Amino acid sequence: MRRVVPSQVVEYMRCVLPPAVFERAHEDNDLLRLGSERATALDGLLEMVQAIPDELLPPDAEQLENLLFAISAIRFRLRRWQTGDGVARGRCR
Repeated sequence: MRRVVPSQVVEYMRCVLPPAVFERAHEDNDLLRLGSERATALDGLLEMVQAIPDELLPPDAEQLENLLFAISAIRFRLRRWQTGDGVARGRCR
């Protein structure tokens, strides 16, 4: 797997997420309100985050916990879409 740095993940998020969601996701769980048309973008986001080397992950325990929680929330949402309504396919570019 290739090496991904956090700035690449941020750039990808800015590309595939609506600006309002990207800017406020940490405040009111807007990320969980995304529709299934974002499934492939969120799956790609998970792939990118998994490619970040451990030494580049947040050293602060609270920040790391928040990251792991967000990853779990995205996985949960993707599973719900896979077992529930159909998943639309989309791309950033």
